Amino acid sequence: MNEEQVKSGVRYVIATFGGMIAGWGASRGWLTADQIMAVFNSELFIGLIVSGVTAVWGLVARSKKNQIASVAAMPEVKAVVTTATVAGRDMAASVLAAEVVTAGTSQAAELAKAA
Repeated sequence: MNEEQVKSGVRYVIATFGGMIAGWGASRGWLTADQIMAVFNSELFIGLIVSGVTAVWGLVARSKKNQIASVAAMPEVKAVVTTATVAGRDMAASVLAAEVVTAGTSQAAELAKAA
């Protein structure tokens, strides 16, 4: 996702749910509906939401599991071989790509012969 897609998503969420939230907040007497919508439509609010979404996206995309899956999906990469430790086997099992195997297994030996 690029920044423009994130901004578009935020605008959609605000347009869809902003009126309901403004009405709910106004019914509680906290602020008027106009004041609440002014906050939702401010550049500062949208910037904070975009920053939060990109921060969460970055944390998810940079997890070890997702990094290995990304590398395994590259056309130049035949396979990713993890260490023959408990952590390495768990990592290979957690990634849904067939190209991620544990060192010392028959799959790793076959991949080594094919290379």
